[in-house]
This record gives sequence, structure tokens and C-alpha cells, in this order.
Amino acid sequence: MAATKSLNVIASGAKSATLSAGAIVRKSMELARLETGELVLSFRGSEGKGTGAQLCKVSDAQNLLNIMVDYAQNGAPSEEEGAVPADVMFSRTFHVHDDGTVTFRLGNGKGAKPIKLGSIAELPGFIAGFQERTTDFMRIALDNVDGDSSDGIHAQTWIDNNG
Repeated sequence: MAATKSLNVIASGAKSATLSAGAIVRKSMELARLETGELVLSFRGSEGKGTGAQLCKVSDAQNLLNIMVDYAQNGAPSEEEGAVPADVMFSRTFHVHDDGTVTFRLGNGKGAKPIKLGSIAELPGFIAGFQERTTDFMRIALDNVDGDSSDGIHAQTWIDNNG
């Protein structure tokens, strides 16, 4: 998903001095509405030069969580990157480097930067932060959708599955 679209932030995570991947995703996550009206989660998993916010459609969040949990438990297959939904992009770009760092992307638009974790051991904390904050924002999303919209259905499904 291109990172160049204009966002109208609806809610934002609380700030914290903790620098773990889980803490960073908790403090940086925002629920936003694109100019198209579609709801997205915007968040970081690392801070510093060469990192940037990732965008994940509300409709992709459950699949993304499922794949992240699978990779944390079972490792990841190698696959080349392409312009695809966030969950598939995660699958294709997840990489453990020789120095032990882990990187992945959720989009490949202009200015999109990878999330970089210090090691695979940080992935469960990142997942916990992602799941916790996404659940909070899915509840907010339900108050910001019209009728039986796709975003509303995906937000309710997330809440039913995660909390």
C-alpha cells in the first residue's frame, strides 16, 4: 500500500520512552482514514534513520497478524517482493539477516521504509503490541464506519477473533 496517500488521523497511540519493538508499535499506531474513505492502521516497529511508518488496511489486519504469528513460531519462506496486500507483503519481505536483525515491509510505495527489529526474539513483542493496539483501534473503527461497510465488517471480525 503506497505511503504517499494523505491520512486523516482519527486516534493515536500513547507515547512512551521504551524502545522495544512492541513498545514502538504501541506508541506509534494510529487509525487513519485515507482520502478514499478507507480505514488504515499506520505504525512503526522501529525508530531512527531509514525507518518509516507502515500502512495496513483494516481489512488486511487479521491476515497480517496470522502470518506474523506463524513466522514467529515457524520461521519464514523466501519470496520476492511485489505490490500486494500487507499480509502478503509481510510474507514476501520478512528476512532474518546475517547479523540477526529482522526486516519486513507492508508496502512498497514511494518512501516506504522497512520495519527493522534487533532480532527474531523481538517479533513476539512486536506482535503483542500490534495485536493490542489494533484491537483498541478496531473498536474505534466501528464508531467511524457507515452502515455495513467492509471496514466495519473487518473491524468486527477482528474484535470477535482477538478481543
